[in-house]
Amino acid sequence: MKKLNLLLLSLIIFAINGYCQLENYSLSGYKPPEYKFHSLNVQFDINGNSSFRNVSTETIDGDDLSVNSFGNIIDVDYQYYYNSDKYQTSFYASFATDYHYNKSNNGDKYSKGFRFDRDLDISGTHRNYFTSNKFYGVSYLLSSSLDNSRARDNQTTNIGSEVVGKDDESLSFRIKAELPISFGLGRIDDVRYAKQALFMLKEMQKQGYVKADLSDEEITKMADKIALLRNKRFFDSRLNQIYQIEQLDSFLKGNDLASTNKASYFATLYDQWQYGPNSTLNNGKRLTFSLVPGLYYQSVRAESFGVKETKLELPLEYWLKGKVDYINSKPINLYWHREYGVTGSVGLYSRTKTDYFDDKYLIAGTSANCYYNVSYTPNTRTYFSAGPSVSYLQQFDFTENEKSLNNNKGYQIRSSLSGNANYYLSPKLIISGNMTVNYNYTKEDQYLNLYSLANDRPYYTPSNYNDMYNWERQNEFYINYSVKLTYKFM
Repeated sequence: MKKLNLLLLSLIIFAINGYCQLENYSLSGYKPPEYKFHSLNVQFDINGNSSFRNVSTETIDGDDLSVNSFGNIIDVDYQYYYNSDKYQTSFYASFATDYHYNKSNNGDKYSKGFRFDRDLDISGTHRNYFTSNKFYGVSYLLSSSLDNSRARDNQTTNIGSEVVGKDDESLSFRIKAELPISFGLGRIDDVRYAKQALFMLKEMQKQGYVKADLSDEEITKMADKIALLRNKRFFDSRLNQIYQIEQLDSFLKGNDLASTNKASYFATLYDQWQYGPNSTLNNGKRLTFSLVPGLYYQSVRAESFGVKETKLELPLEYWLKGKVDYINSKPINLYWHREYGVTGSVGLYSRTKTDYFDDKYLIAGTSANCYYNVSYTPNTRTYFSAGPSVSYLQQFDFTENEKSLNNNKGYQIRSSLSGNANYYLSPKLIISGNMTVNYNYTKEDQYLNLYSLANDRPYYTPSNYNDMYNWERQNEFYINYSVKLTYKFM
């Protein structure tokens, strides 16, 4: 009896020791092998926005405005990533349609309308590491959209002898391009495959199919094998899965990690393989200095109160920015991960002249942003993340304008707290939810200058409209939320 008790105690200690070895494996020390990653996704997004804003001007104190909107998005995106000791290359392309209905109330005034947007976005980055932690790189960004909208409200105006209710329609085209050139220190790697290896081995240890005394070297070999199998392309996904399970089984038995042929062993292996890795898991730190030239063009056709307006040719905007950003990302353990980042930039913005905009235009802008994010992954099917962010924007106007109407200067503080959750309904179908609480404070001489500067371009209005938007300060609080279904084709 004593011998039996001693044997059971030894087995328990042995199992606990193996479990602790998995828990103590350092994800931060894992270096992924050379691989290419491809992903094609379709997303269906239901979202909404509720906001309340209090605005003070030179003539109005505490004007309240509430806005509610509802919409849906269909988004098709493709991602490519190449990783090696010397190169890191990423490419992203997305085409999305976005339909939104909105309604707003401002005292005794109300308005409602819809917007239908079509967006095409292409971006990429290539980093060349000439030493183990020093790199130079080039990036590119092309973003374009074709939008049409219609809005109605309870305001009226006289058109000739008729009293006409407001009914506005517009069609606009926008395109933005940037070509950043960068250099920096440090490296960030995706260690998701090591995480999947740990989840798989942990579950199979629970079932008694994998030996308990696993070394760090064996875990790393398993992670490398997963990375290569995950990114090997097959035309037939069914044959691909058969090949992958065969290779995993051969690896486990060839390295004396497993020896059973039970059906439940293969079922566990297949289940763990299907549902991971479910998200990117970054590790490392990187400091990047960038020089960012860019340009922006927009054209608008509009109809208001039933009266057609001619096409508005807006100037071509262009800018040059200096930018520095730092990212620090680290897996705390198998389940928890944290990341924070700081970004700062300064830039000069100008534009060409047109018949409608015949004044000189020169604006300087500076911005700073910081964020902190914590994520939790309890298993291969579930993922949660949350965190705050704060940014500061400052704009200075050096425009030489005899009319003295373009006062494009001011500052803005933006803050947000966001959280999201993802769950795999099946290996290829994901449901996710997101909610963000935002608060912005703005002090400026012209409406919306800083809002657009935050999106890497200044905003301007025709000089004869400036007196309509001479807001001094603005407090804004709003909540965004969305529920999204994503289907992964590859």
